[in-house]
Order: sequence, then C-alpha cells, then structure tokens
Amino acid sequence: MISVNELGNAILDGLDKSRKALPIERSDIKDFKFWQITGIKGFAAFSKKFQCIDICETEKSIKLLKMIRDADGGYSYPEDNSYIEIPLHATAEQIGITINDMLSEKPAVQSDKLTLNTIFGNLVKYVRPHDDFIDVGDGHTDAYQIYAYEKDDRNYIAFLIDSGYLDYTENAKKKRWRETYGELEKFEYRKVYERPLEIEIYGKNETTTIVSHLYQDGDGMIEILTELNDSLLSKEEQEKIEEEFKRIIDSVNIVEG
Repeated sequence: MISVNELGNAILDGLDKSRKALPIERSDIKDFKFWQITGIKGFAAFSKKFQCIDICETEKSIKLLKMIRDADGGYSYPEDNSYIEIPLHATAEQIGITINDMLSEKPAVQSDKLTLNTIFGNLVKYVRPHDDFIDVGDGHTDAYQIYAYEKDDRNYIAFLIDSGYLDYTENAKKKRWRETYGELEKFEYRKVYERPLEIEIYGKNETTTIVSHLYQDGDGMIEILTELNDSLLSKEEQEKIEEEFKRIIDSVNIVEG
C-alpha cells in the first residue's frame, strides 16, 4: 500500500523518464516483459490481476483513460475513449487521487467467449483458454489460432485451417499422422455424427500424445488439435492440458455465416 502522494510521484517520474528515454526498436519489444517483475510469467495471468490506465501528457494537460481487459488477456481502448484530463501543473497528490479513484472502480472486462471466422464464412465460438496458455496467433502456420502451454510451447491447442489430408477417411488420416509424427504406438479413429462434430482421432508415439476433433465447416472441415509431449510434462500438467482441451471442445459452437 502506498499513499496517493507516492502514487502521483511515481506517475510523474514515469512521465519524466518517457521524455528522456531513447526509442525502442519494434523488434526488441518482445524482450521487455515488464510484468515479470511481479513474479507472473504470462501476460494474460498478469492482466487478470492488474488494471491498466493509459497516461498521456499533452501540451496542455495529462490525459488518463482506463483500459478494458479483453478476453484474450490484452488491454484495449473503450469505445467512447472518455479520457479524464487534469492540469499539466497538477500536484503529485492530485494525480494520485485521480488514479486511485479510477483504480477503485470495478474493472471493465469483456466476455470470456472468443470467436474466429473460417475460410468457409462460418463463425466458430469457444471459451478462452485459461491463463496457462499463451495466445500465439497463427504461429506462422496454416492455422486460425494456436494457444501454447506457457511452460513449454511444444504443447499446444490449435484451430487448424488445412490439415493436409487428401481426404478424411481413417486410412488417409493415419497415413498423414505417420508422416508427421513417425511410427504410432496407438491410433484410434471414430466417427461421431454429432454435428457439427464429425470425427475424433487419438494417436500416440514414443513421446507425444495427439488428440484431434474435426468439425463440419460448410463445404470443408475445421480441426481442433492438441499435442502433449509426455516426456516434458508431469502427470499433473498433462491432465491439466487434457482437461483444458476438453473444456474448449465442449464449448465449441459453429454458426453458419
């Protein structure tokens, strides 16, 4: 706990440093994980505990805007962009009181439901993964969305656009998985007929467990897949990822465009 005067002085000190600091190259930004000073590794977990206020110094005033925490853990600007302005010569105590009042308000949080648009014009709705999973976008692959396990990103949950299958028969999928994962100790294929879910696949090689669900998506398919590297994870961590995958699968809803 700090006083409003200490809070205001910290803001003024930050503004002073921002005037004097050299610009940071965009390519270097990824190395500045400021939130880790709190002991929290992932930004989504950090933003779940901490609010964000945008502070901008202009020629005439200091402008303050309380940000909204998005479902993916990031912060975004509210639609009305209703800044609070205080005089440029405001005292540290005045600034501290204003900031404290803003932080005392109930945080604005958007829905925990996420959506993505498929190439077939449909909308996929699902719950946002827990904070142990980092949003890595498409991961520079042919994927709609990938969530990597924070402790080891070789374990992930992915929404895939094109799985590289010639067709969706059991033999075609088994052939493709052997090409991708090598010799399989187990391979189980099951047609579900619970639209939009069509097919469930389970596979395992020496080190990795793979689970896939394929959904009808207009004239094509969307695949939701998870990979667990058994050699890198504890039993508890494996179960955590499996449970999270099931939670997401249970939430999936595909709405025709």
